[in-house]
Amino acid sequence: GHARRAGAGGGGIDNRGTLDMVGGAIAGNATSGSEGYSNGGGLYNQGIVTLRHVTIAENKTEIGGGGIFNEGAGVMTLENVMLAGNYTTNSQGALGHGGGVYNAGQLAIMTSRITANRLTNPALDPVAKIPEFKNCAVRVEPV
Repeated sequence: GHARRAGAGGGGIDNRGTLDMVGGAIAGNATSGSEGYSNGGGLYNQGIVTLRHVTIAENKTEIGGGGIFNEGAGVMTLENVMLAGNYTTNSQGALGHGGGVYNAGQLAIMTSRITANRLTNPALDPVAKIPEFKNCAVRVEPV
């Protein structure tokens, strides 16, 4: 799903079943919408996902998981996956998390690269008077 904008989760893919993807890319997607519904710029998962030899790049979301948002019920395996250049804008004033990956489910990552993902906060830093930019590849919560 190139350059797709979703009003809820999953700008590129919204998975609620089983997804097995070998090769290819999830790139240039975005989500926008009300708080809690703008997650997973590239991939939003509530099911079972296995990605092998996949690139997830240049995806954007407003709340969590610029590249991937793995919901509490989600089970995900990443093998030889490149996550790069994804970002969370935090434009709604909510806490933005996981420029590359936000995980609240079960996640296994093997021989993969997570690089150059970021989290931005449009609020001005009280001292420097510039927007905050943070490198935040992954946020992981216990299940």
